[in-house]
Amino acid sequence: MVSDSPVMSDNEPLDEDHPELPAPWGRTVVLLLASLLLSSGICWCLGRDKLPNETGQLSGYAVPLVSDWTGKIESFFVQPGDFVQEGDPIVVLVDERLPVQITRQQREVDDLEAALRRAEETVDAELTRQLRAIDAEIAVLKAETQSFLPPNGDAPEQTGGSQTERLNQLEMQRINLPHQLRKSAGVERIRGELVQSEAKLRHLQSLPVKLTLPSPVNGKVSRLLRAPGERVVQGTPLLELADQAQPYLIVEMPEPLAKRFALGDEIPLKFPGQKKGMGRVANMQRLENSDQESPSSEEESNSNNRIRVMIEPENDSWPQMPLESAVKVRTSDSNALSRRVH
Repeated sequence: MVSDSPVMSDNEPLDEDHPELPAPWGRTVVLLLASLLLSSGICWCLGRDKLPNETGQLSGYAVPLVSDWTGKIESFFVQPGDFVQEGDPIVVLVDERLPVQITRQQREVDDLEAALRRAEETVDAELTRQLRAIDAEIAVLKAETQSFLPPNGDAPEQTGGSQTERLNQLEMQRINLPHQLRKSAGVERIRGELVQSEAKLRHLQSLPVKLTLPSPVNGKVSRLLRAPGERVVQGTPLLELADQAQPYLIVEMPEPLAKRFALGDEIPLKFPGQKKGMGRVANMQRLENSDQESPSSEEESNSNNRIRVMIEPENDSWPQMPLESAVKVRTSDSNALSRRVH
């Protein structure tokens, strides 16, 4: 049987649209290298945001609430850990001595008023007695003067002169007598003391028995420095508040990781809501190792140690965030650490 399919001759040229020869080896190597670089770049880009981060907690510098008067702490409206706004009531102070002072001062006023009444009564009685004596003497002198007058009405020069002088003395004595008696009895002195005592009483009565101190800042109550029932004087710190307007970040990290940083280093931060900012290492402190088992090597000991790193804002780049917000600290990206050169 003869096949109908065409038979290809050995000398027939190959179809140029379907080459069957293998590609040159150089082109293959280039394609492999390009694929490898592309894969590495994609992996690096995908993994760049997955580099290990440490998470810190936002805190604030301590601001004391200071008593501005003397009294006893009646009660606190807050406890450590509470968040407060500026102006919120914090503590009630009571001046338990004020009612006693008012009572004592009122008694002093009453005593001075009684003393003033007695002095004035004494003056009035003595004034009446002495005025009667003066008036009687004046009347006698005038009668004697009339008896010595001649029919023409002219008094002898010597007799009339002495009697007239005495009458003038008695008249002056009569005028000055009230002031002299009031001075000797201490009326004006007592009256002055009474005026001062009444002013002091009015001042005490104007003072509040209780005083509520407000929060000076927005923040969190860190700790109470005094307890209810304690008596405090003006200027005594009562509690501490973490000020939200003066934030800093606290992050704990393994010692090997912390050794990458130094004081003054700048660190990129990521806040909640994908907000970013820069921080500066302000302090580093090794924490006590709570593990009971002794490490088998120095390397293991260092890896178990934890370092407390405090980070402060850099150039006001931090967004407004509530205290205790969780903030991510990039520690592994070598491009994320910008050390200032002084």
